[in-house]
Amino acid sequence: MRVVYIANDGTQFDDGFDCEDYEWKLNHPRIVDIKFYDEFNNELFDPFSEKTYVETQTIIVPDDETAEQLRDLGYYTGFCCYEDITSAGKWVFNSDGFNGTYYKEEADD
Repeated sequence: MRVVYIANDGTQFDDGFDCEDYEWKLNHPRIVDIKFYDEFNNELFDPFSEKTYVETQTIIVPDDETAEQLRDLGYYTGFCCYEDITSAGKWVFNSDGFNGTYYKEEADD
């Protein structure tokens, strides 16, 4: 016997989690517009990756709709620090060694 998971658009998966992730991404298409950077300013490309979450020091969010989708990603994945990001802009991670939060970096005028 073989179990097949079928997404709403007909795409088939052997794994239920892969199917769920695929559908989540379909419903949050702007997540790919967010830029994640590590401490050396290297871009990180997989927002679903725990490695990306742990290594990200700067997040560039192009607009408020995308910020909302990033917070949704935080709820979906458990990446709770994304809850700090409430609007478009450049967000920088600040850690006290154990805990941390993102703060919005204000543009120079």
